[in-house]
Amino acid sequence: MLRAAREVFLASGFGAGIDQIAAESRRFPELGRAWRERGPDRFAGPLAEALSRQNGLRIPNMDLALVQFYAPVLYPHIVHSAYGDTLDKDFTDELITTGVDMFLGYYRV
Repeated sequence: MLRAAREVFLASGFGAGIDQIAAESRRFPELGRAWRERGPDRFAGPLAEALSRQNGLRIPNMDLALVQFYAPVLYPHIVHSAYGDTLDKDFTDELITTGVDMFLGYYRV
């Protein structure tokens, strides 16, 4: 699931212009809200539903868990892209693998 999200993020241009949006969001807060609604927030419901159906996980705060789940996929790419850099596939795969391990280690019953 995380690898698929990474591919959507990179291939669709989902993150394109995010640094510009972040810079302009202070002057135009509606711009930031619109990006969130059409970006990460649109995946929150389906992801929360998928995680809640997983046997063996106890997630008392789904909003927190969603941010923790996104962290290895989106955030490193967003930060690096703000500086005109990219992360290679092997490093990204390691981020995802270890991120999922940490997530499951914390929420597994």
